[in-house]
Amino acid sequence: MDLGNGSLATPYSVIRLSVTGSTQDDASRAYRGRPVVVISDRQEYGRGRRDRTWITAAGAVAVSVACEPRWPVDRWGLLSLLAGLQAARTLGGEVSLKWPNDLLVGDEKVGGVLVEAAGGVAVAGCGINLWWPDSPRGMTGLDDHPPSASRRDEIANAWAEGFLEAALDPGGGGFSLDDYRSRCVTLGQWVTWGTQSAGRAVGISSGGELVVETAAGRRRLRSEEVSHIRGAPGED
Repeated sequence: MDLGNGSLATPYSVIRLSVTGSTQDDASRAYRGRPVVVISDRQEYGRGRRDRTWITAAGAVAVSVACEPRWPVDRWGLLSLLAGLQAARTLGGEVSLKWPNDLLVGDEKVGGVLVEAAGGVAVAGCGINLWWPDSPRGMTGLDDHPPSASRRDEIANAWAEGFLEAALDPGGGGFSLDDYRSRCVTLGQWVTWGTQSAGRAVGISSGGELVVETAAGRRRLRSEEVSHIRGAPGED
């Protein structure tokens, strides 16, 4: 375990692995009151929202951060948006955001984020597919060549420091909901939830919920309520 030497005022520890089961689990276990960052080239049991299995590319990086955010508890629902926004900022302009936790290049998924919280501690994770020559449909890699160790570490450390800088600032640091909205391709898309409910996504609330327009009016949805996001009926 190394001491992070970034620009943050709050010290944090870094654990660097080549392979692990889950960086989320590692960060949770390693947390002892000081922020901890876990970086791995590969996860064997990575997971996404609703405990879905995270499929890892041939050239990937996974990073998780455990900390005690200094935001009011009623704003912790925004932490997953912070994680996604920081990933998009780290990776560059071609990466867009699909609410609540996907990173896209065009229509293909290049990564994802996950935030889990319990007992006043949040564990935020980010998995990025950097190189994937034979990717399955709907998935892709960010680069056209295998990533170097320095490329992996540069991305992971930049994301982790950006997340920590904002999460440990009671004022939110550099987090901007307007910036998130401007990068979010979910807005304008058709959303389904429950068994038969559907509507068009028209906004993101101050608490991070997706705002949808339905025949009965507007409704706010939490991430666990949404089952599918796609183009509006009749669109290609």
